[in-house]
Amino acid sequence: MKTKENVSLSGLHPVMRLVMGVCDDIYKNHSHELVITEALGGLHSPTSWHPCGRAIDIRTRNIKTSDEKYEVFVEIKRKLGIGFNVVLHNTHIHIAFNLSGVR
Repeated sequence: MKTKENVSLSGLHPVMRLVMGVCDDIYKNHSHELVITEALGGLHSPTSWHPCGRAIDIRTRNIKTSDEKYEVFVEIKRKLGIGFNVVLHNTHIHIAFNLSGVR
């Protein structure tokens, strides 16, 4: 597992570190390296969980086929379960959580 250059994980909520471990295992099972492309930084909507340390984006461009990208996405969504918002975008998978309803 690695981060994109200039991506800091400092201040990331502990639950998101567990999420990273789950994602890393899934990526390894598919023979890919997990790359965190965003955590607390970047430009996001006012309702984004990124600034709170409760969201990450992970790279998908290293996964060659659309079918495999979708398979990885579904595995992550299934393993994380309720309380997590997992969204497949063109260039990444966005993962956020809100277990308490409180920012």
